[in-house]
Formats: sequence, structure tokens, C-alpha cells
Amino acid sequence: MKNKMISLSQKAFMLVICLMGAAYAFGQDASQSGSSSTQTTTSTTTTSAPGAAMWYSNPIVWVIGGVVLLIIIIAAMRGGNKNTTEVTRKVTTTTEIKED
Repeated sequence: MKNKMISLSQKAFMLVICLMGAAYAFGQDASQSGSSSTQTTTSTTTTSAPGAAMWYSNPIVWVIGGVVLLIIIIAAMRGGNKNTTEVTRKVTTTTEIKED
């Protein structure tokens, strides 16, 4: 019974924390439309060359990465079979029957 009470209180505490976090997130101001102040935002972006693409947007990089990952997975799977050993057992039974 005591464990149930502790578990229930922990669940209730987590529920309260989550609800407070959600209320805090929804309570944030989206913009300052009612304010009399003016905000100006300036953004600049520089690239090394016009139309230069980043290395991860090149499809050949993804193909080579996939092939390397596949090779690593196959090597790991095949390497795990080296620890197996074969055990054989041969039993020979000799029976003598004497007639009286």
C-alpha cells in the first residue's frame, strides 16, 4: 500500500510539473503588438561561393556513407561466428551374450 502511495504521489508530481511547463510555454508573448516600441532586425548570410552547397547535401556523400555503414554491419555480423566450436561424440558399445 505504501509503494502505491509513493508511486501515485510521484505521478501526481510529474503531472503538475508538466502542466506548469505547458502553461509557461503557452503564456509566452508571441509579439509586442501592444507596445509602442519599434524593433528592427537585420540578418546577413555569407557563403564561400554563389550557390555553394554544403557537403551533407551532396547525394554521393550519403551513398558512400551508406555503403561504409553496410560494410561495417556485415563485418560485425560475420565476425561474431568465430567463437563457435563443433563438438562430436562417438560411442561404441560392445555386448557379449553367453548362452548356458
